Amino acid sequence: MSKTVKLGDIATFVNGYPFKPTDWKKEGLPIIRIQDLTGNAYETNYFNGTVPAKYYIHNGDILISWSASLGIYEWQRGNAVLNQHIFKVVFNKLPIDKQYFRHIVGHKLNVMVALTHGATMKHITKGDFDNIPIPLPPLAEQHRIAALLDKADALRQKDRQLLSHYDQLTQAIFLDMFGDPVRNEKGWKVDKLSKGAKLQGGFAFKSSDYSNYGTKLVKITNVHFEKLIWDDIDFIPENIAKAYPNFMLKSGDILMAMTRPIIKSLSSAKVVKVEHKDLPCILNQRVGRFIIDKTKLNTSFLLQLCFSEYFKNRVEECCAVALQPNISSKQIEDFLIYYPPLLLQQRFAEMAIQIEQQKLIAQQQMMNSENLFQRLLQESFGE
Repeated sequence: MSKTVKLGDIATFVNGYPFKPTDWKKEGLPIIRIQDLTGNAYETNYFNGTVPAKYYIHNGDILISWSASLGIYEWQRGNAVLNQHIFKVVFNKLPIDKQYFRHIVGHKLNVMVALTHGATMKHITKGDFDNIPIPLPPLAEQHRIAALLDKADALRQKDRQLLSHYDQLTQAIFLDMFGDPVRNEKGWKVDKLSKGAKLQGGFAFKSSDYSNYGTKLVKITNVHFEKLIWDDIDFIPENIAKAYPNFMLKSGDILMAMTRPIIKSLSSAKVVKVEHKDLPCILNQRVGRFIIDKTKLNTSFLLQLCFSEYFKNRVEECCAVALQPNISSKQIEDFLIYYPPLLLQQRFAEMAIQIEQQKLIAQQQMMNSENLFQRLLQESFGE
């Protein structure tokens, strides 16, 4: 029979060390920040000094981000040190299965979101966090529930990995057909990217124009990898959006982030393709749209070129060395790229479409495994 306890009764939650930018080094132990847990880190910061033992992290440690982005994670990337706004969980109070704890806290994240405070950086207070109630059945029952949820979680992770394999297949076919963009071993004609596409910058809409409804505004925070992410969403009223028809986006448009344009964890530039489900949406400043000359470049070819290591490296070379890296439309348009025959580009596009169709099937499979996991959470915790 389960009893109900509070999170604060189960473990000690150690907040990370308040590292300052002056503490950041090029070598040492990685500093774990929230963006390192969510996969949105632009670069890894390191620390080569000494901090109290409680701030050191090892594989298998459970971490909970409690500010800006709430989440629970099991660290598996080697020795590191913990930054503030993240709890390290020390299981030193009540007997509890670590994986049971990970699943139940993950299930309770919606409760935590409802308790967050702050106008600019949402966070949950330590008092509110400690007082969240959770069911605590006997240890044997915890083991059973954790084992079941671990299997369901492994299934959904496997389906997610399958999607990434399709992305790798597309890139492999691209390199096989066209060769490496740096070496250009097939001897394709080389010219500036501007010969085949221009990069249109977005409009500088005023924050005072933002609304809770209307046309979605594509901002830097919405441009991730391959697709737009709408976790952070603002709207422009339709009457204002209609006054800027040249900035309205269409399905199939290729967009690029012009500020913080690299995703280090994916080793890729932040380039996405607008999908029909994203519409209607409009282009904001610091996001660029490729205006493609279809007689020279195929959209699928250009998109895959933008996902290449070559393109990512060129972007990095052009970015100003600053906390807020930026790149300009002119810099991107000046990139030298190869121009294979259009018919060959179109053949690649046909194969890319077939892979996309398989990805849609895999995405549905992933949704099914996600729904199964969520249903098992609901049945296991009865909430």
